Amino acid sequence: MDRRRFVKGGLATVGLGAAVPLLAACGDGDDGDRGGDVPAADPPPADAPAATDERIVIVGAGAAALAAADELQIRGFHNVVLLEARDRVGGRIWTSSIGDGIPVELGATWIHGVRGNPISDIVESNGIATAETDYDNAVLYDHDGLPAEPVDPALWGTYMALAYEMP
Repeated sequence: MDRRRFVKGGLATVGLGAAVPLLAACGDGDDGDRGGDVPAADPPPADAPAATDERIVIVGAGAAALAAADELQIRGFHNVVLLEARDRVGGRIWTSSIGDGIPVELGATWIHGVRGNPISDIVESNGIATAETDYDNAVLYDHDGLPAEPVDPALWGTYMALAYEMP
């Protein structure tokens, strides 16, 4: 079991969930730059083929499919079709609701390894707000969508110490 699964399982056990903004960026502790080592996509080469009418079909409309469609458009393929079985795009990234319409983010709520991550570039280019998060600044909410009562600090400290020992 890894630390993230342990922490998430423990929060579920006590009936709490960490709520963070959609697509909030995890910090890497450096100078605030985006973390990770995934290179950004290169622009199309100068000798790239001109726009084409060839039809390209992408199955699914999750993050990877949307990124692929965007990249194909950039590279001159303008007849791109996305086929999605659901009535929405986003794949595992979506907002549901509980109780009296309290929004709950299901799926991707963090950008992991944000330096050079293509998702970070999409978020930035669309002006989507992010928040650097870590275990120390998580906000916990109760079943009514209100900030949860503080957990016993000694109990929480023991829990987090165990979490940090996990691989």
